[in-house]
Amino acid sequence: YEMTSSLVGSEMCIRDSSALQEENGGYYLLIIQEDAGFLGPELTAARLNVEILEKNESYAAIDGGSLVAGQEFIADSNKPLEAGDRVRLNQP
Repeated sequence: YEMTSSLVGSEMCIRDSSALQEENGGYYLLIIQEDAGFLGPELTAARLNVEILEKNESYAAIDGGSLVAGQEFIADSNKPLEAGDRVRLNQP
């Protein structure tokens, strides 16, 4: 995953609009969530619906109330992901 965002006033700017998923006319991000697993904490993808204020091919401005500053989201994956899937972070 890669998190590329910044907070400006009440808007959150995402520097990779490909992280946004579209479904039924609405948008969402897959965020990283830590859940209790059988062998300890595990990371899973969770769906977070967002309101798009502006969007182009590279950037997207979303309502700042949707995503908490510092919250990590998935911008890239080597496999298709859905909410509830376990994820593993690749560190460079």
